[in-house]
Amino acid sequence: MGRMETEVLLKGTGKLDFSRIKLDRIRSMEVPSFVSHEPDFRAIEKGVARFRGLKNIVVMGNGGSINNIKALHGALNKGGKNVFFLSTMEPGEIGRIKLMCNRDETLVMPVTKSGTNVCPLEGLLSFLDYPMLPVTSGDRGVLLEISRRRKLDYIEHPDVGGRFSGRTSCAFAPASFMGIDIKKVNKGALEMYQRCAPNVRIEKNPALMVSSALYLLEKKGYTEVFCQTYSTRLVSFLPLITQIMHESVCKKGAGQTFYGGLGPETQHHTNQRFLGGRKNAVGLFTRVRGFDNDVEISVPKDLMDIPLRSGKLGDISGSCSEHLGFELEGVLDSTRKAGIPHIIISVKRVTPESAGEYLALWQYVGVYSALLRGVNPYDQPDVENAKEVSFRLRKGSG
Repeated sequence: MGRMETEVLLKGTGKLDFSRIKLDRIRSMEVPSFVSHEPDFRAIEKGVARFRGLKNIVVMGNGGSINNIKALHGALNKGGKNVFFLSTMEPGEIGRIKLMCNRDETLVMPVTKSGTNVCPLEGLLSFLDYPMLPVTSGDRGVLLEISRRRKLDYIEHPDVGGRFSGRTSCAFAPASFMGIDIKKVNKGALEMYQRCAPNVRIEKNPALMVSSALYLLEKKGYTEVFCQTYSTRLVSFLPLITQIMHESVCKKGAGQTFYGGLGPETQHHTNQRFLGGRKNAVGLFTRVRGFDNDVEISVPKDLMDIPLRSGKLGDISGSCSEHLGFELEGVLDSTRKAGIPHIIISVKRVTPESAGEYLALWQYVGVYSALLRGVNPYDQPDVENAKEVSFRLRKGSG
């Protein structure tokens, strides 16, 4: 335990009084299904086993059905398989993937709990002659019926909401095919669940600390959260974090807008908004402390005296990991001077266990953030209308 350190820095806003937060809803909450769920590793392995010789995988889904595996793939995939994600019915993208994926070398894995989400079904129908392993509900839905009629093996999707399904077959089945150690991911998540449990005091509970700080800052007018992630591997979690926070929290006029990207790239454009624009954005910085392999930059002697900023080119000799830290420190210095509140999440090293911890942290942050605002963490009432309208239009065009 303890791979992750979370620090909340409050600069320029005055002290936030956590003691004023009413934690009744959190203290009395039931254990979330994403915590109590026990992955069926045997069923996952059995389902994936006969496809392991294939070179490619195409994962189809929307929202949590695909964002969870995108996050784990970005953090942990080592390149053993060619991985493609399809979350649209855009003809050019379907054609591109089919062009790159030979039918006899490719596993297609549509993922949807309800089995009624139209987008992955349309993708599936474009790949019906490919080897296929659906992940879907075992008792209802169109994808289940297709699996039965086509005599396809399928892996059962448990009754855990999509955005919170990162520790289920939804993400673990494709992750297993990719060669990711899902048992270690699960171990890290379980450890973080213990640290973030409702009975853990706020000063020891990273999820409650982050969600409480964001809640109090929203009440002060900070309606946006700018996420800068200084890791090419952990930035893959940003779409999932955005989904968790938007779908869980943004109801009844409450909730903050999450956006961001990879640092230091974001420093070259969105930092202008963050530091120079409206003062309604909280900074949320994620960094990695240690790297498996570092790179040393050595400037040749004949180039060292070339002028660069306030020094010379030779000044940038040194460790890439250390210099990445310098980039973040430069932004933090500007953030402090501007009096902007910010949160720093430090991950010691990106491993399957720490990826599981990071996943679990944000699951609990989403739930606690919703409960603090008095809204249901698990529904998304304003998402469904557009889906129904688009389906009615399909029926009319048919």
